[in-house]
Amino acid sequence: MGPFPFFTLEVISDIVASPDKIKLVLRVEGLKQLAEEMAVGGYFSENHEASEAELPEMEQRVLDDGGIELTMPLKLKSIGGHRNVIVPAGNGMTLKQDAVIRAIRNARKWTEMLVTGQAANLTDLAKKLGLAAPYVTRILGLANLAPDIVEAVCSGCEPEGVFLARLVKGFPDDWEEQRMVMGFRSR
Repeated sequence: MGPFPFFTLEVISDIVASPDKIKLVLRVEGLKQLAEEMAVGGYFSENHEASEAELPEMEQRVLDDGGIELTMPLKLKSIGGHRNVIVPAGNGMTLKQDAVIRAIRNARKWTEMLVTGQAANLTDLAKKLGLAAPYVTRILGLANLAPDIVEAVCSGCEPEGVFLARLVKGFPDDWEEQRMVMGFRSR
């Protein structure tokens, strides 16, 4: 059993996934029980605001037995050789690569440490960070990514095949060449 056995056993009666959409069938009795537990737990006494833009676009249908069928689009995104399912939040379909974003943030922070003299050189920086110098060198290279590539990664809109293991192997210094190598459209 997963972390939400009640939810999966009592609320969801069926899940059907296809390459472009996912369909969930919800049991009314299970939804009632879930609402009761949420009320007892104080969920409804707290403020929970969600804008329409944050909700996934979906079709809803009430079934003959009173159940609710929800169908929403999805897409697959390859990250590091693994296929990930993306269910859209609002109008966008994104899956952000936290490891890449964190590495870019570190690259910028570490570059700043070198520029401001907080670290005398690469060896000193690695020592202060408690990391191996070759690893620090690979991550520092991310500070030279083109701004639009960084923006695409941070918004989850990068082309397939752009992931941390590939980025730390190196890429051209020229931003236009980076875009070509990584599959971005030319500006």
